Amino acid sequence: MKFKLDQNHELFKALAKKPLWWENLKSDKGLYIDLRKDNSLNVYHNGGSLMKLEWKKGYVADVHRKYVPLKSDRRSNLPYHFGGADLVIPDPGLIEIDNFSAKVRGAFKERIRKHFENTSEKGIQGAYVVKSRRAKTGGGFFIDSEFAYGDTRKNMMRIDLVWTDFETKRIAFVELKTIGDERLMNPKNPKSIVNQMKTYGTFIRSHEKDLLRYYDILYRIRRKLGINPDFANVTSLAGFKIVDKPILLVGDCTRDWIKMNADSLNKKLTGIAFGCICRGIGSQTFRIPDKTRKHDYKL
Repeated sequence: MKFKLDQNHELFKALAKKPLWWENLKSDKGLYIDLRKDNSLNVYHNGGSLMKLEWKKGYVADVHRKYVPLKSDRRSNLPYHFGGADLVIPDPGLIEIDNFSAKVRGAFKERIRKHFENTSEKGIQGAYVVKSRRAKTGGGFFIDSEFAYGDTRKNMMRIDLVWTDFETKRIAFVELKTIGDERLMNPKNPKSIVNQMKTYGTFIRSHEKDLLRYYDILYRIRRKLGINPDFANVTSLAGFKIVDKPILLVGDCTRDWIKMNADSLNKKLTGIAFGCICRGIGSQTFRIPDKTRKHDYKL
């Protein structure tokens, strides 16, 4: 298992010089930034990517057309991208970037929320990441989201969240679900949560050393760019260990749903998942559970 992530890549060197537009994106409490294995990054809101940023002899950035707050809806079917060292816009008539001022960021976020509402799975995912990274104190944070591995779309495996715990020095892979997802309780579904978690567990155990090395490098780059939480004051993840089974997080539970389903779900995942965490929509707190067999929930 090989990763191309490089601490000395030109993109990270350029961003370390703190261009204004980058600092504006970093300062926004509703946005979060994730690094990618190919030395690119994504800026997200509510699970929607406001920007994929790469370096190709200068900054090159793209955003899906459906997220672009265009000046005129008549142009809404046009693809949109921008690039260059100063973020030159190919067609300024589409939108004014203005160094990602608060007004521009707000327009992007409003458009993204039309596709991923706060109560959607992606919206809940984004809330967990943002809250863990914006906390003033904490025992850990979500260092990554949408971790993907595979050569083609057909064999691509994607894990929702990756947690770094400073108190226990562990890294955990977390699958997020909502109670409306039929894969959660339907064992006949070929993509059932049981099969999904088995696949993740096999992957994690097979690549433990590579994953530790990858997240140590990723953490160091994030630290250099100033996108780790303030409380993440260790210089590296040396000495950390991987939790060898995935964790299931159900993010929009109700008391009635927990009463009817939690025990059954825990029984199905015993020996497969490290733990199962049930949370209400109003609570996006996370800690690695102490025991697999007991569900941990807060409404």
